[in-house]
Amino acid sequence: MNATEIIGIIAGVITTVSSLPQLVFTVKSRDTAGISYIFLVLTTLRIGLWVAYGAMVNNTTLIVFNSISFCQYFAITVFKFFNEMKKKPPPPPIVV
Repeated sequence: MNATEIIGIIAGVITTVSSLPQLVFTVKSRDTAGISYIFLVLTTLRIGLWVAYGAMVNNTTLIVFNSISFCQYFAITVFKFFNEMKKKPPPPPIVV
């Protein structure tokens, strides 16, 4: 293992671990009000593109760590979606 691979692994671990506090908070509190949909969608898309790039250049480190991060941000996005759906009042009944 060379220095480049070691730096890549360290960066991957830090990137993956950095989103864990938000995921744990979101799961425990079910509070997603302070998280922007734009942020979640762009971050999830960005990480998904890194996974695709890693696959294209056959870089296991990029694929593994970004796949984990992708799953974490996707889970937060799903929690936010369902929380927003719960908050919306039901539509008024249709009177004919």
